[in-house]
Amino acid sequence: MSADLIPKRPARGFTLVELLVVIGIIAVLIGVLLPALNKARQQANSVACQANLRQFGLGIQLYAGANKGSLPVGTFDGTWDNSTTSVRNNKGFDWTVLLADIMGRHGQTWGDTKDSRGMRGVFKCPDAREPNFSVVPGGGEGLLHYSSHPRLMGNIEEWNGPASVSGQNWNPPYKIARLRQTSKMIIIFDGVQIGAIGWNSSSEAFHLDAFAMFSGTYLRRGIAQQLGTNLTAPIDAGTNQDSVDWGGNAGNPRFRHLKNSAGNFLFVDGHVESRRYVSATRNEVLRENVVVDSMGVNEKR
Repeated sequence: MSADLIPKRPARGFTLVELLVVIGIIAVLIGVLLPALNKARQQANSVACQANLRQFGLGIQLYAGANKGSLPVGTFDGTWDNSTTSVRNNKGFDWTVLLADIMGRHGQTWGDTKDSRGMRGVFKCPDAREPNFSVVPGGGEGLLHYSSHPRLMGNIEEWNGPASVSGQNWNPPYKIARLRQTSKMIIIFDGVQIGAIGWNSSSEAFHLDAFAMFSGTYLRRGIAQQLGTNLTAPIDAGTNQDSVDWGGNAGNPRFRHLKNSAGNFLFVDGHVESRRYVSATRNEVLRENVVVDSMGVNEKR
């Protein structure tokens, strides 16, 4: 029989039921895979943030080696007027400027900072919202999602100034050799973003443990005896929210990773840890991680 005489069978397409089955299988696979992919992305962002902090640790060691063992200054607004509320100007600087300079020779003030945008990405946390550069001195050089310990580095004016406080003279920044337990002391960490400065973070965590760094309890001699077992209690870590202005939760650590349940912390000895957050007083940052005093708690006499 000629091939031309063999009847051709019509092409068979998918039935509606078959299409619905395929779509259902794809939906199930997406439902199974998306949580795993989201978790992997969140974990990757946290690891990238930790890598930033390790870079800071290296920069701090380089800076200390070039400055007689001293830690970098936390911040200075550029005007010597014994006030931390003055408008920042181009004569000022913060620890990010000093680290950028020690690692790449970009200048030691906001005014003389050369274009360091290529390395400023290290001060950006991948889980933070994009900041508005224009409101920070130095323009695009102002990118910052991290804050520093307010006494170890700190603001060199007013409460951190040269005046004697409760019988103690402690003028930041500290020298590493003065610290007793560098593996326990946090120094730089994820910071609350502040709308008033373009959703950047404060260079110093002035709100740390409900402003306790500047209270009588933390400044008086004999703090070790006063706090006792409270040294192993959690700090007051605040509401774990970004702030529209300098009030609210501004100046606190920010536990922005893993769905706002974890924050990353650099310790003075250079290692980095992730610490969990459940509530203001249920978190894994302890008072022994922040307290500095002259009676032997994390400070040598």
